[in-house]
Amino acid sequence: MSFLRAALLVLTLFGCGMAPRRIDEVVVCDRSTSASCDEGAVRALATEFLSSSPPPDSTFEVLATGCGVQDVDLVFRIEIPSRWGAGVARKRRAFADAERARLDALMLPGLRRRCSAIAAAVWKAGRLLAERSSGDKRLTVVSDMREASRDLGVNFESRLPAPKDFVARLRAHDLLADLSQVRVVAFGVHDRATPDSPKWTATQSRRLAEVWDVAFAAMGANHVRLREEYAGAFDGTGGGDHKNGGTP
Repeated sequence: MSFLRAALLVLTLFGCGMAPRRIDEVVVCDRSTSASCDEGAVRALATEFLSSSPPPDSTFEVLATGCGVQDVDLVFRIEIPSRWGAGVARKRRAFADAERARLDALMLPGLRRRCSAIAAAVWKAGRLLAERSSGDKRLTVVSDMREASRDLGVNFESRLPAPKDFVARLRAHDLLADLSQVRVVAFGVHDRATPDSPKWTATQSRRLAEVWDVAFAAMGANHVRLREEYAGAFDGTGGGDHKNGGTP
């Protein structure tokens, strides 16, 4: 291809008003006593979203877990305006300042002991993302992923089911989320014992990762990363993957 033709192609793709893909991110915040999602984690994720200069119509939503699907609450939402009009830079700064003020005042629901319906919140997140038009769809789960659900009749802290059995339970309770075209990152996954699971071992953590890897694959997620730390979660930089599965 000649230099002129290449230059024309670049202008066609990037210089003629081709809009960047919107970002739709849903955060599942595990509010069980054994997990690590608090106001600070939500503020950090929301600040990162705002700092990335998301395209118009992008959304950032936070769901807090409960004991079942009926307890999952939408606790925070940001929606980027469709148009900024004149003075874009000034309006973006004012918008970000207003959203950060809302974040400063954020108070999440209280912690729940031995009650962590992660799968129910993931299912609701899938419903929210399915309502969005095509774009960069992301699911961020802030949790140790130790499901404890009365609806499903499972408590990973006391007994981990076989992966296929967990998927069967999700399907039987209509909680097998549709995460097709969604990139998934779960962080907060660790090997440590907690007051709710004092005998937890590294072997159990590996089995837990296998259970969720199979479950997310059954949900159709096209990229899954389970890790302890968040840094570099979506851009592939950063380390600490506890489990890296799904389809790259």
